[in-house]
Order: sequence, then C-alpha cells, then structure tokens
Amino acid sequence: MPENAETVISRPNPYVGPRPYRRGETLYGREQESAELADLLIAERIVMMYSPSGAGKSSLLNASLIPSLEENSFDVLPVMRLSQEPPHDIDLGEHFNRY
Repeated sequence: MPENAETVISRPNPYVGPRPYRRGETLYGREQESAELADLLIAERIVMMYSPSGAGKSSLLNASLIPSLEENSFDVLPVMRLSQEPPHDIDLGEHFNRY
C-alpha cells in the first residue's frame, strides 16, 4: 500500500432504512424534535403526531422520546396504534378507553 494511501475504516451505517428505529438504536439528527416533543408532552400531557407514512414518527418515539422519558423516571405505557388491539399482558383497568 502506498505511504499516502488513506486507510478505509469500516463503520456500520447509522441509518436503518425503511423500518422504524427500535429502542436502543441511536436516532441521528432528531435531538431538537425529540426535546421539543418531550417538553410539549410534559406540558400538555397528550400530543397527536400526524405526518405522512415514513416520516419518522415511530422512530422518533421508539429510539428517542421513550428512552428519554424513562431516563427521567416517567412511566411510559406501551405504544400502540389505534387500529391495534391492546396487549393482553397488561392491566388496562376498568376505565380503559383507547380513544
């Protein structure tokens, strides 16, 4: 190899492609949105996220917002879609209302 040749370092690609990020994965470049969403959620207690499919809503929740809330001692309920049945292994209480 020539003396001035650059050494290529193989690094994993930080972007996962079309699937949503999961807990424990690092979501790059969305720190400001995550902080703003956390502030809004803490202040208002309910927030509706609406944007086109593939815009990163699930990734923002899974990889950034939920871990941030849990690190700050918030109890986070399981994430579910309105069209989805609730998980059978959690106690929803007698006053459960999906909407």
